[in-house]
Amino acid sequence: MQDHAQLDGRRRTLELHTDHLGVAHQTHGLIATGDDASALMVSHASALESSLAEAERKTNVQKIRRGRPILSLTFDHSSVGVFRSRLRDLYAKAVGLEAAYISRYFNSLTNPTLRTVFDYTNAQVNTMRTSRFDPHIALIASVEGAAGK
Repeated sequence: MQDHAQLDGRRRTLELHTDHLGVAHQTHGLIATGDDASALMVSHASALESSLAEAERKTNVQKIRRGRPILSLTFDHSSVGVFRSRLRDLYAKAVGLEAAYISRYFNSLTNPTLRTVFDYTNAQVNTMRTSRFDPHIALIASVEGAAGK
């Protein structure tokens, strides 16, 4: 941390936080007179972790919405469980190809995982696969098959 006094009594700080992957993230700002720079740095580190996780979740959701391969998803800063929970909430409101691409992702999961994500019984998961996922996957195949024709 660099800490430079300003003429008005505030301090200009430059912080360098390194995440668990070894990537450095720089933060800078002005600290009021009397504020504890070390406590603020700890607070900034926590906020950085949260923002990295949220950015990763948003990127993963966008990949699914755009039909990107499931293997392109990353979970370096966020948890799979929180991601699936957020995606489940989006799925409830999704329509058209967006719903179809989310269906394709969920269809790749095992029944026990889907039971956990949706809080469904095995019978409800099987019904969801046949009544929602299968038609959506057929829609994707139809659209992708028609591309360029």
